Amino acid sequence: LSVVWFHGKVKLLLLMKLMRASTI
Repeated sequence: LSVVWFHGKVKLLLLMKLMRASTI
């Protein structure tokens, strides 16, 4: 469970970073 949660968190962070980079 912790591995899946960690993977989801990393994916979310990367997605947010990508969106922020695209907006700039």
